[in-house]
Amino acid sequence: MRMRKLVAAFNMTLYGICDHTADLPDEEIHKHYTELLAQSDAILYGRITYQLIEFWRIFLKSPSEKQSMNDFATAIDKIPKIVFSHTMKEVTWESARLSHQTIVEEV
Repeated sequence: MRMRKLVAAFNMTLYGICDHTADLPDEEIHKHYTELLAQSDAILYGRITYQLIEFWRIFLKSPSEKQSMNDFATAIDKIPKIVFSHTMKEVTWESARLSHQTIVEEV
């Protein structure tokens, strides 16, 4: 069995804001996370964070004037997403799937 590295990443401002629609990170942060996603095989989400990150689907249809935001949107779109939720019945993002296992069993 090959062991892989598990990276935990969480964006939060000093004021405690983690809603991507309320306070957008700058170009440097977008580039950092775009590179991190490019080196990853999948990303794990709970229901709330998955629903927050769906915000980035907007930029796939209507690109931003900021290339770093468009690049991040493309990276987040491409990476497989595993969503853990007891209340969601389905996910609509093509690169996402709903896990019916515990995080320990899945990972």
